[in-house]
Amino acid sequence: MRLTDYRERLGICFGDVEKLQCLKSNLLTFFEVMPFDKTYLLSKPVMVRYCMNTGAYYYNGYSESDLVQSIYRETKGLSEVVFRWIAYCDALRRPENDVADKVIKYLVIQLEQFNIPFELFTDADGTYIFPKGAAELDIALVDDVLVWIQEYPKAKIEYEKALRLYADSPDPRLVADQLRISLETFMDEFFNTKKNLDKCITLIFGPYLKEMGIPSVIQDEVSKLVALYRLYNDEYVKHQNKADMRLTEFLLYQTGAVIRLLITLKQDEAKLEKR
Repeated sequence: MRLTDYRERLGICFGDVEKLQCLKSNLLTFFEVMPFDKTYLLSKPVMVRYCMNTGAYYYNGYSESDLVQSIYRETKGLSEVVFRWIAYCDALRRPENDVADKVIKYLVIQLEQFNIPFELFTDADGTYIFPKGAAELDIALVDDVLVWIQEYPKAKIEYEKALRLYADSPDPRLVADQLRISLETFMDEFFNTKKNLDKCITLIFGPYLKEMGIPSVIQDEVSKLVALYRLYNDEYVKHQNKADMRLTEFLLYQTGAVIRLLITLKQDEAKLEKR
């Protein structure tokens, strides 16, 4: 049993503020006990890349204390702390060594230790952090989609923007709108069209599903999802001023489900052509 679990069994639960403080402290402890050569971890090229990654100002003499200031004192939330640590890890990443992977592993250990619901995803462009929901859904509707969507570069950019907003934005309208944009961009690339999302679903998506032997009710459900983007933006949030992340998570998974459906249909289509 981890100490965090033991605390919770005792009724001494960590709140977000405590988790943030503990995470910051343990990340900074790393710089005191790091099992690597500080010469590289705090070298000028690494510091320059870190500043470029985060938009921080670099000046001659930028030191460990400046890095600590950036990660510890200038951050206000869990996502921001983790983002800066990831930015530091990416600054360390070089093909000739695996230091960055080991530093990222240290972060993963800290997240797990304090039951902080995030997970890491690494692709050719770098390492990212996303909120963690139900494990099975995250694997099927987030992780798998991120891997499969590589073939659709414009949609990949928009979908990753949506995931970052989901992790960091306090405004669910932005998340909902970005999810709509990511689905529209994906359908543009998938079907090689420039139609807006509503027309694409009616004129292209629906007939494609029929051709693939998928019941028309699926087209109806996707049309409802597109309508839900607008409803969530225009009526639910704007007029009631409520921000329920459970509904935003629902939109995230539904968007992933549509993308996954189309990609798997295309994969099945390719398998049939090879026979």
